[in-house]
Amino acid sequence: MIRHFLSVGMIFISTTVHATDPNDALEKTQQLLMDANQRSAAISGDTKAQAADAQVKKLVGGDAVKEQKVYNISSDVFADVEAKTGGDPEKMQQLLEQAAKDPKKFYEGMSSEQKEQIRKLASEIESNNVSRP
Repeated sequence: MIRHFLSVGMIFISTTVHATDPNDALEKTQQLLMDANQRSAAISGDTKAQAADAQVKKLVGGDAVKEQKVYNISSDVFADVEAKTGGDPEKMQQLLEQAAKDPKKFYEGMSSEQKEQIRKLASEIESNNVSRP
C-alpha cells in the first residue's frame, strides 16, 4: 500500500521543481492531490501520472471515496517529505527514491496518525476485496 502513496508523491513532486516559492509549491501540490478536478487535468498530460493514477484506481477497486483517501494521505505525507528536506526538490526526490526501495523504513518514519490512516484504508480495501466474488 505504501508503494502506491510513494508513486503518487513521486509523480507530483515535479510541481515543486518549477515553483520559486517552496511554500507555494507545497500548497499547490497538496491542492492538486486533494482536488479531483485539478488532479485529472494534471494527469491527462502526463503518462507517468496516468500510470500512477491507474494503480491507485486498481488498488481501491474503482471506489472514488477510497481513491480520494489515498490522495489525501499522499498529500499529508508529501507535506512531511517537504518539511524533512527543507523543500529541496533534489532531496525530496532522493528521499522518495529511498522510500521506494525500503517502504517499511519510510513507513516507520511516518506519524502515528498517518500510519493509522494507512492501516484503516488498507483494512477497508482488503474487506472489499474479500467480499468480491
